[in-house]
Amino acid sequence: MDLFRNFSEFKCLSTEDQDLRLQWEKWKRSFLYVVKVSKEKDPDQLKSLLLAAGGPELQEVFANIPGADVEASETIDPYKVALEKLDEFFAPKRHEAFERYVFKTMEPKADEPIEKFMVRVQQQAEKCNFGETKTESRDIEIMDQVILKASPELREKLLEKETLTLEILKKTIITYQAVKKQAKGMTSKGNKEGENATIADTVNKVRVQAKQYHPNCTRCGKSGHDNKDPSCPAIGKECRKCGRKDHFFNQCRTARSRITLKRKAEDQRGDFKRARVRAIDEEKGQTEEEVEESSSFIFNIGDAEEHIWCKVGGVLIEMIIHGKKSLPGW
Repeated sequence: MDLFRNFSEFKCLSTEDQDLRLQWEKWKRSFLYVVKVSKEKDPDQLKSLLLAAGGPELQEVFANIPGADVEASETIDPYKVALEKLDEFFAPKRHEAFERYVFKTMEPKADEPIEKFMVRVQQQAEKCNFGETKTESRDIEIMDQVILKASPELREKLLEKETLTLEILKKTIITYQAVKKQAKGMTSKGNKEGENATIADTVNKVRVQAKQYHPNCTRCGKSGHDNKDPSCPAIGKECRKCGRKDHFFNQCRTARSRITLKRKAEDQRGDFKRARVRAIDEEKGQTEEEVEESSSFIFNIGDAEEHIWCKVGGVLIEMIIHGKKSLPGW
């Protein structure tokens, strides 16, 4: 027909998804005006005009929509079915609350004349149900406000209702809150079980770490190694407290009384010849004592017991010198 000779095709495949609904509505509105002027009434012919005017891209979409291409019968209008299927594909039905939200949040575009903005507002208002009575309008405003302020999850559930009344909205919210509370209770119980498992894992982890823990070295006092580590800095060093090697002053375990007696004996005798005797210390497992080959006297002052090494018949014996108070007549 000549009326469609300069009619623009609908470029649906090259249109951005967010603009597809609006562009389809604009194109369909223009097509319906031309159809009205043509005065064509035959359903099959109108369906053919729709696809011919739409162009190759619209035809491709239509061919892949299930149930869109039907034959005319006494109860089936193929043109009406074709429009309905294309509407569902390009402009799926939106909730009334969403249409009102769009209406209420509309703003003029940059450099848009106010008269054009008013036209867009009127077009959007046609899609909105504002209520036929004062009570219905009030309920609609309440529902819109609740939906707008609800959580995203609850909002989705409310918008799933094809027909939403104030009573349905209340029941949906009550059910949602009850289910949410029950789910939270089940989650809390599960978390407690998880917490117990976590605590057990933590204890096991501490136990494993305890096995790997090394106390401070008994030779140098530093951490990170034990007294058997050959890299210990105290190996070969002489203690300033007892004069023995392989440990530092701050780690010396030699009894103070034994050191004092040894120094006193050295002061009385002067120089003497020393020989190392391999006496094994139960704690350190190393050569510990030095004894003197020459004879000397050892004096004990006080009541405390003193330990000394003495060679008796060629055998080295550790002895205890016990001091006693002077008896009467001595």
